[in-house]
Amino acid sequence: MLFNSSPQQPQFKRRGFAVKIGVGNESNFFDFIFLKANDVAGSIPTISDSLNQLDYNASENALFGIMSSQAMFKKKLVWQLDASVSGYTRNTASELLDIGTGLVTYAWTTHTNLTYKADNFSLGFDYNRIQPEFQSMGIDYIVNDQQRFALNQSFSLKKGKVALAFSQLYQHDNLNNRKAAKTNRAGLTASVSLNPSQKFGIAFAYNNFLVFQQKGLKEINDSTKLLMLQQTLTVSPRYTIINTKFVHNVFSAITFARLDDMNKVTSRFTQNNTLNTSVGYAMSHLASNLSFAPSINILYTKTSLFELLNVGPTVSISKTWWQGKINTSLATTYTASRQNKIWNSQTINGTIGLGYRINSHHDLRLNNTLMYTVFTQSTSNEFRGDLTYEYTF
Repeated sequence: MLFNSSPQQPQFKRRGFAVKIGVGNESNFFDFIFLKANDVAGSIPTISDSLNQLDYNASENALFGIMSSQAMFKKKLVWQLDASVSGYTRNTASELLDIGTGLVTYAWTTHTNLTYKADNFSLGFDYNRIQPEFQSMGIDYIVNDQQRFALNQSFSLKKGKVALAFSQLYQHDNLNNRKAAKTNRAGLTASVSLNPSQKFGIAFAYNNFLVFQQKGLKEINDSTKLLMLQQTLTVSPRYTIINTKFVHNVFSAITFARLDDMNKVTSRFTQNNTLNTSVGYAMSHLASNLSFAPSINILYTKTSLFELLNVGPTVSISKTWWQGKINTSLATTYTASRQNKIWNSQTINGTIGLGYRINSHHDLRLNNTLMYTVFTQSTSNEFRGDLTYEYTF
């Protein structure tokens, strides 16, 4: 039985283009990026959501960005920068665009990273800031109004057979001090990777993520104040066989996650446990450059209010032709979803890719993705295609 009660919001057709011009090489480069995109105003009927008092208006976006990477001191110290400024028009049909009504917003974002790499260890600092009003049609999803600081450390022992990695982060919102509350996030991560032989390896990872709130414009009521701890443990074994003709890899990943809500009022609604399991096999035929990888994925979540189960296989195949100049790939995923013992949706996702390397400077890539979802009383189709040309100096 399939069931769905979620309303579907109409979506405009969207058109746009992007240009990237860069100078430098793989270690030291500087790129300029420009994007221009807009909704096609007549692509959906003129409607108004009377229930939620919403109008669906066509939008437009222009963005300018830069990307840079600079390696210094024999590439031991690397500095990276990614920054952009976006102008976003929320209603292109409005007659009030020229009188400063806030229909056009300008915002910026920056991400920078500084990493020092030695023979057996590395240290890194990462900073990211996204302004509250930042939007871009070139990004499918982004969480704005955030500032994040992070530290990273990694160590290699026993001639690379043992790897250790640690990270710490702090993040908060309310950058313009206009929210009722400031939400803080702090996290710790530790991982160990053991590879005693070429055939066998196993990795362990643990992380915790704490969310807590402070007052912003107003005092926070204790019954609604956020105070949660998310803990995750992952175990990932693998077994690899390599011979003169094939490379075989059997792998698995088992993840257990637990959310503890320390607010006594909300804990009965938010406390949950999740188990995510993936088991797969990958085969590569060396002579023909053919790869084949089937897998099965299971996701189970239980709370005091509901049980959710997603299960389904994934199959991918890829092959290179003509001395590596042409690359083809195909991937298909089927997912069946069940909530509270009722199967409510089925989704098929297929992606076809084609790449052609003309020479050492010119590359063409074409990717097409189709997602088809069946609900109880409706269906949903989503198609996405992109053609990319890349010139390397």
